[in-house]
Amino acid sequence: MIHGSLSGAATSLQRELQGEGFEVNSVLEMGDPATEIIKLARSAAVDLIAMTTHGHRFISDIVRGSTADKVRHSVEMPVLLLKVQE
Repeated sequence: MIHGSLSGAATSLQRELQGEGFEVNSVLEMGDPATEIIKLARSAAVDLIAMTTHGHRFISDIVRGSTADKVRHSVEMPVLLLKVQE
């Protein structure tokens, strides 16, 4: 069950960040990632969106745009993009 494992991973990360003193709320939504992130950021009045990116520019990203690009061009708040270490 993918939904359950994602929820467990989010809970684990949330606890770790809260232990470091961060205020964290995790939400698991189904749908287009960019659309769901944008909707949540606007409705929750977040201060910052932090996202990871692989930095790849596959053909699909060039044609459709990446999730990070869609988010950063659609919201008013700052977007922090962190490159994944592979």
